[in-house]
Amino acid sequence: MRAVTTVPDRPGAVHVQDVPTPVAAPGQVRVRVHAAGLNRADLLQVAGRYPAPPGVPIDRPGLEFAGTLLDDAPRNGLARGARVLGLVPGAAQGEVVCTDPRTLLAVPDGMTWPEAGGFAEAALTAFDALGRRAPIAAGDVVLVHAIASGVGLAAAQYARAVGARVLGTTRTAAKAAHIEAMGLATVFVTHDGLEGLDAFVRRHAAAGATHVLDLVGGAYVGATLGAMAVGGHHVLLATLGGRTLELPAGPLLMKRLTLHGSVLRSRDVDAHAALAADARARLLPHVHPDGVWPVLDATLPFDEAPAAYARLASDATIGKVVLHIGG
Repeated sequence: MRAVTTVPDRPGAVHVQDVPTPVAAPGQVRVRVHAAGLNRADLLQVAGRYPAPPGVPIDRPGLEFAGTLLDDAPRNGLARGARVLGLVPGAAQGEVVCTDPRTLLAVPDGMTWPEAGGFAEAALTAFDALGRRAPIAAGDVVLVHAIASGVGLAAAQYARAVGARVLGTTRTAAKAAHIEAMGLATVFVTHDGLEGLDAFVRRHAAAGATHVLDLVGGAYVGATLGAMAVGGHHVLLATLGGRTLELPAGPLLMKRLTLHGSVLRSRDVDAHAALAADARARLLPHVHPDGVWPVLDATLPFDEAPAAYARLASDATIGKVVLHIGG
């Protein structure tokens, strides 16, 4: 089969080439992939900065996919030919992927292959953070750092769907204007730094943000604590702004704040199956075009994988970059 692989001796480069078609292990099913989303983790992996978990080919990026089931999985209510989507720890950007059927979700009605291919990582990450780890409810105030990312947009959509108020940060005025025009959030532009973030949050929520979804890390964590409400929750999902955190102890202690850290990729298959089960019950009812729905920045043909990676690396994206593999 054909698949996206890294290029030997060229860190950060990818191409599409022939590789052995994977064989399903006991308990797994095969999926004919029609679309696969790209994520920051893929950029890091192909650059040699995010090793794949044990058992996953180090030269094969890809965490999410959508496609047609090639095998029956009656214990999981799935039949051959079903339209499914899901997450794997790697090697999703190829024509066939093998996975545990418990981790699969049915493609929602009306969702195209590219939309489905860019759904799982963003939506499940956002839901795990704000629906399971630090659950939000109507009336809460959610501040989303890097709101123009796929996960950021999914988090904003989910928060809006459950009745929370959404604030966000992004680096450019153009991205902020685009997101505000979508009706998802009121956005603070961080191009000149984080000074003024507290005042921005307080203008829209006098008591502060009850929840923070942080895809930046670094200085953003400490700078955000002052803008949080008493008893607030800060969920850190990525460290694009730096892996070292400097936190002011005063707000952390006096406000009784809780800091959460979370990564999906390193969890075992049983944990992913539990996430999928929760998502079927509590996320999928919100999945429709006016609720939680993929926002695509660009869809490129499979053979244009290098251009897709360049687009994601440009930091100009709003939403997901997806490879359309066929179907």
